[in-house]
Amino acid sequence: MRSASQAVAARMEAVAEGLDLLVAGAVAWRPGADNKPERMTFGPQAPKDTDARQAIAETVAVAGPLLTRLAKLVQVAVDAVLGRERRKLARDAAELAAVRAEMGLPEDGRLRRVRDAHQILGSDDPGLGS
Repeated sequence: MRSASQAVAARMEAVAEGLDLLVAGAVAWRPGADNKPERMTFGPQAPKDTDARQAIAETVAVAGPLLTRLAKLVQVAVDAVLGRERRKLARDAAELAAVRAEMGLPEDGRLRRVRDAHQILGSDDPGLGS
C-alpha cells in the first residue's frame, strides 16, 4: 500500500504530465453543451493509437479534478483573450458574404465556416482580453 505522500507525489506527477499534454494539444477541456457535461477530452493532437490514448486517459484520471480545473482556467482565459478577435472575424465574414450576395456570387463555404465557428453573440463587450 502506498503512503499518503507517495499518492500525493503520483498525483502531482500526473498533473505535470497532464499539463504537458494540454500544452501539446493532446487533451483539452470542453465546456458542456446540448445536455453534455463539461469534461476533459482528447485534443486535436492526441495520438490515434489505442494504447497511447489509454495511457493519456489514465494520466488524466490520476491527475483528477486539479487538472480539469487548470485546463478549464486555461480555456476560459484563451476564450476571453481571443473573444474580441473572433467576433471581428465573424463580422468581417458576414460582411464579405453580404458583398458576395450583392454581386450575385454563390456563398463561400470558408466564410460560412468562419461565421459559424465564431458566431456573433450580439454583444460588443470585448471581454477581459481587450
